[in-house]
Amino acid sequence: MSKTPLEQLKEVHEIQGNPGNRDYDPYMLGMFNGLELALAIFQEREPQYKSAPKKWGKTPIEEPETWLAKMRAGWGKSS
Repeated sequence: MSKTPLEQLKEVHEIQGNPGNRDYDPYMLGMFNGLELALAIFQEREPQYKSAPKKWGKTPIEEPETWLAKMRAGWGKSS
């Protein structure tokens, strides 16, 4: 038996709400809050949005220019 659209929405909302998902970065928090809004509309209730964590789960990635500068500085140097 296939799931209804509301059941599917509840499932992805639950998955997105897990630690490691919604607190990974601002985009993922926004996705959770968007799913929360959609679910609240279907359930005819006020949405319960999550706030940003004190620390995001995502490991910062160096900007390509910074990485390239480090690579160029190391070229020709022996270990």
